[in-house]
Amino acid sequence: MTLSIAGVAARPKTATPVQARKFKPPLRWISPVALVLLWQLASSTGVLSPDELASPLTVAQSAGEMIADGQLGEAFAVSITRVLFGFLIGGFAGVVLGLASGLSRWGETLLDPPVQMLRTLPHLGLIPLFILWFGIGEEPKLALVAAGVAFPLYLNLHAGIRQTDPGLVEAARVLGYSRFERVVHVVLPSAVPQTLVGLRIAFGTAWLSLISPRHGVDRVPAAASAAVAQGLAQHLSGPAQAGRPRGRPEGAGRSAADRPRRRVAADVVRR
Repeated sequence: MTLSIAGVAARPKTATPVQARKFKPPLRWISPVALVLLWQLASSTGVLSPDELASPLTVAQSAGEMIADGQLGEAFAVSITRVLFGFLIGGFAGVVLGLASGLSRWGETLLDPPVQMLRTLPHLGLIPLFILWFGIGEEPKLALVAAGVAFPLYLNLHAGIRQTDPGLVEAARVLGYSRFERVVHVVLPSAVPQTLVGLRIAFGTAWLSLISPRHGVDRVPAAASAAVAQGLAQHLSGPAQAGRPRGRPEGAGRSAADRPRRRVAADVVRR
């Protein structure tokens, strides 16, 4: 038995030949290209009216004109800036809340219920509220992007931390790792895949949160911004005041015979 083991151990390792990588066509591009071709075919044959949806060639021509004018590059730079700053703000908030809620029982008890309630609010429905709070400018746009980033990142980071294998944590504890070392070497690496999924979802939500306003809205004066905010406040408070009794207009509820008497009394007072 010993000889056989030694013989097996003494055998030289043969190098496996390196096989050349075969070229694989990008199969994931087949369905998008097919959809674009069907779109162009439906537009060319008249099945799809240009009033309902422009053809891909028309879209490409318009994009070329906007690139030549410089409008597309400027708009893209503004969008990238908003996504970057909103992603940083929302990512920081989501990571901090996710770590506090995932690593601590008290953090989960105090932070998770309100975050779970806030994330159920309609995302784009917060636009009037953000305009009311921050006015018309970059602040409501950044707040909308940050809100769209924070919630997916929080949920996935929290879930990744809570789904860590208890056996790995127990093995690290038996080996003498402290709590900080267990978190750094076991818990956080186990939560990385789920966190990356949250980053992917958050990045897509950040782009969906870019609401393109009309041209020139960023240069609206402060007086117009205040007027819009005041109008929104009155509109939002309107339903609450709908049931309150309003003062009746002058002359309402008076008979026709009482009106001449009141006019005569008024003339006497004036004299």
